[in-house]
Amino acid sequence: MKKITQRFLLTLAMCVGVCVSAFAQASLPFNFDGKYADIAKTEGLVATNIDSKDYGSQPYLKLNKKGSELILNFTGVPDKLVYTIKWNAGNLNTFDGSFTVSVSENGVDYVVVKSYAEASLPKGKAVEEEFSIENKSVRYIKWYYDEKVDGNIGLGAISLTAGVAEDVVEAPVFDVAGALNGYEKYIEKATVELTSATEGAKIYYNINSGEVPSATSTEYTAPIPVTESSTIKAIAIKDGKSSTVITREISVDANDVVALPYLQKFDGSLADWYPCSINGEQVWAAASYQETTYAKISGYSSGSRFENEDWLISPAIPAGKIVVNFESAQNKESDGTGIGFAYSFDYDGYSDPATASWTFVTEGITWSPVGETYAITPSGDIEIDNTTENPTHIAYKYTSSNEVANTWQIYNVNIDKKETVSVETETVSDIDVYTANGNIYIKGADGKNVNIYNMQGQEIKAFKADAESVVPVVKGIYIIKVDGKAVKVIL
Repeated sequence: MKKITQRFLLTLAMCVGVCVSAFAQASLPFNFDGKYADIAKTEGLVATNIDSKDYGSQPYLKLNKKGSELILNFTGVPDKLVYTIKWNAGNLNTFDGSFTVSVSENGVDYVVVKSYAEASLPKGKAVEEEFSIENKSVRYIKWYYDEKVDGNIGLGAISLTAGVAEDVVEAPVFDVAGALNGYEKYIEKATVELTSATEGAKIYYNINSGEVPSATSTEYTAPIPVTESSTIKAIAIKDGKSSTVITREISVDANDVVALPYLQKFDGSLADWYPCSINGEQVWAAASYQETTYAKISGYSSGSRFENEDWLISPAIPAGKIVVNFESAQNKESDGTGIGFAYSFDYDGYSDPATASWTFVTEGITWSPVGETYAITPSGDIEIDNTTENPTHIAYKYTSSNEVANTWQIYNVNIDKKETVSVETETVSDIDVYTANGNIYIKGADGKNVNIYNMQGQEIKAFKADAESVVPVVKGIYIIKVDGKAVKVIL
């Protein structure tokens, strides 16, 4: 299982388009050739919304969206920064957008050192920029397309030389380990490790304090367990000299059971679901098309298929009988494989799924059909009976290979209690009557006369049943008579 770790403030945003990240910091001197394919091999680079195609005689990264960015995180003292930039436009002759280069000590507070706006970039001409970084405490450089106009920004070769240390105490670096749900909250707990690149420096910290940490604060000697949302401030000190104070807010989700009925549309995020990646770079993410939202995963990227194993795991669901239904869609090129639905009664909510027992449901689920383009298909009702005292977790397991890599989308996950309270259970043992998702379900009464009454004795529905009859009702208590034999249900 891939360890879910966040290097301090190298933000893992939900990327639209291509997102490549590297947690390890680069060392100086730093040199990057500008090839997209080399981003994943280059320590310290994080790219968001950058096109995969190199173009022109010299390799360039193609920043073609508002919000496209490249971040370099490094250790050591910076000196001279050199990079190549090029604006390729279609209809415009003058660049009137906004593209910035900024620097930061901590990865949060950036200062712009170069701004391209108001005709500052010539059309179609590569420009080599070179300048010195005066602040020797800088450890992050960001190239950012913040106001998109016609055309794309190309970033070519980048180099950063090492300067001479000015007796600077390096600020603490946070490594936070834990399982992140779709809210970017750690599920139940997280562990914080603090390091400083300055040999011999001691690190001091405080938690949820308004004070600035100092040599009188708690000294860091071992990883810090965090079990509730907290703000940690840390400072490194050596020979009476102090580093910059680094502040980190860590959000922790208590992993409480959800209330039923429960509906998840994945609107804007994966919310309280846990995207657990076991293998591969492609991961579950929230997506939308027009006004429809869903969770999506695909092992197909940039013209290639990749090997993956990724789970999308629900929050804890109360024990007992539940009914689950959802909708799915897949692309027409797929062969119908790569997706599975499972449930567990002993999963803890944040560990490797292999640590728990899972039951895969192979019958009674309708998946999106092969040969159609994203045909949104209802799954039908999936009944789960958890007689333990532990909560239930449901999950979608996705797999792909270098030969087969489908795209799957999951919509509108509904979970509700299955309530059945019978008045004459011995007389209706061959008929299944229950409620879920705002409906009364009657199974096994094919051809029989059904009458439904409210508690005031008013008949609200009379019909001849099918093999499975579904009657939408409002919440309440109802009496269902099947050929004169009564069952009471509660919705």
